[in-house]
Amino acid sequence: MSIQITVRINKNGKENAPRAFASAFINEIFHVDGIKVWQNKTGLSVQMPGYSKKGSTGRTFYNPHFRYDAESAQNLLNEEVLKAYKQAIAEQPAEKEAEEQTA
Repeated sequence: MSIQITVRINKNGKENAPRAFASAFINEIFHVDGIKVWQNKTGLSVQMPGYSKKGSTGRTFYNPHFRYDAESAQNLLNEEVLKAYKQAIAEQPAEKEAEEQTA
């Protein structure tokens, strides 16, 4: 069975926040909302939706709502999210030009 992933990107222009939020549709069966695209020192990274809680030692743990059974599945989903984000960024100047021409 092949995996088909469709990603929808919502860009975020705020400082010190995710660069974008994404939704992924996997084989038109599963829908994952709340995926975040972050910019860090090593480049872009993808974070699955989840929650954080403090342990008994006071350390904060991140628990994702969405887990992978195989690293290859994680890589595939991350690649598709980042590809969609980069495409949305590339289309951004064209959107601004179209808005300026209609104003």
